[in-house]
Amino acid sequence: MQTIFKRNELRNNKLSFLILFFLVFLRLTDHYLANLICDSDSPTCFPYLYLSTTYVLVNVLVWLNKNNLGSLNIDRTFITIIVLSGFLLFLVYLPLELGLLAVIVAAYTFWMLKNHQLTFGNNAKINAKIVALILLALLPLIPTYFYMFSSSVNLPFDRQSLLFAAFDANLPAIVFEEMLFRGVFWLFLGVLGLNDRKIVFAQAMLFWVAHYQLLLSGSSYSFWIAIPFVSLLYGLIVWRSRSITPSAVSHFLYNFLVDLVKTSV
Repeated sequence: MQTIFKRNELRNNKLSFLILFFLVFLRLTDHYLANLICDSDSPTCFPYLYLSTTYVLVNVLVWLNKNNLGSLNIDRTFITIIVLSGFLLFLVYLPLELGLLAVIVAAYTFWMLKNHQLTFGNNAKINAKIVALILLALLPLIPTYFYMFSSSVNLPFDRQSLLFAAFDANLPAIVFEEMLFRGVFWLFLGVLGLNDRKIVFAQAMLFWVAHYQLLLSGSSYSFWIAIPFVSLLYGLIVWRSRSITPSAVSHFLYNFLVDLVKTSV
């Protein structure tokens, strides 16, 4: 029985790493992949296909590693966030057909959670130091908000701008990135024999490179300073908490506050 379990675990790891390589390729090429395939500007449907594909594969990774989700730094709270993301995709981000697919996948993951089909391993460690790291990851926003409060930005924020910023922060995309960089990539590097300290730097490097479009769009500060800083802190948060839930929270807060400025300028 133990031999069969190890064989299944090895098979699931191989499938997880194949998905990892595909998702890294998808994340790095982004909308340029659509341009390459279609030899034209990105079709309007591509962002929808991108969101739905990545969401389904995130859940497949959960299903493949259901007996040891701790190896992906996943706890019960992050599963709840994944499920919530599926319903947000259905209600907000996707057209009906793809939204229905997302909500069906989310419902199955929720069923697995409620019926104790998922094993999480060690409990996540959330303490005052983790909260301090979450807040510290917002430090690169200080220059942006200093500019905002010293200029004629629409203040105070109204309810509509807060809602728009929350949607623009794109929780499903954050779930995908956290699962990719600090979940399955973390597991992959661990299998290769890297220790956690090296993994923190390796995931930060890949996360940084994956945001190269910021540099192409002229956001030099974000690419050269903000993203390297927060990517290291997100990795440190996961290392110390053994969970991608607090890094996802910090990631969402960062995106939300950035988008709040954009909606108020």
